[in-house]
Amino acid sequence: MLQQDILKLYRKKYNYTQTALADQLHVSPQAISKWETGDSLPSIDNLLALSDLYNISLDELVQAGPYFKKPFTVGHRVWHCPLSR
Repeated sequence: MLQQDILKLYRKKYNYTQTALADQLHVSPQAISKWETGDSLPSIDNLLALSDLYNISLDELVQAGPYFKKPFTVGHRVWHCPLSR
C-alpha cells in the first residue's frame, strides 16, 4: 500500500476531514491534500504527530505493517555470522 493511501485510510478511519486534521497538526488543509495525493510527504515531525494521533507505530504509518522488515529490528541488525558459534 502506498503511503498516501495509508494516510488517507487512517484519516478516514478516525473520521477527520482534511481541515480538521490540518488544524490538529497546525498545517494547511492543502498540505494534507498533497500528502494524500502523493505530491509531497509529511515531515518526520508530522509523521510522529500522526502516529501519536492514530495510536500506531511509525512503521505501521509508513509501511502499512506493524513490524520492521528483516534483517532489522529496533536499533539492531539481525544477522548471524555463519562462522560464529
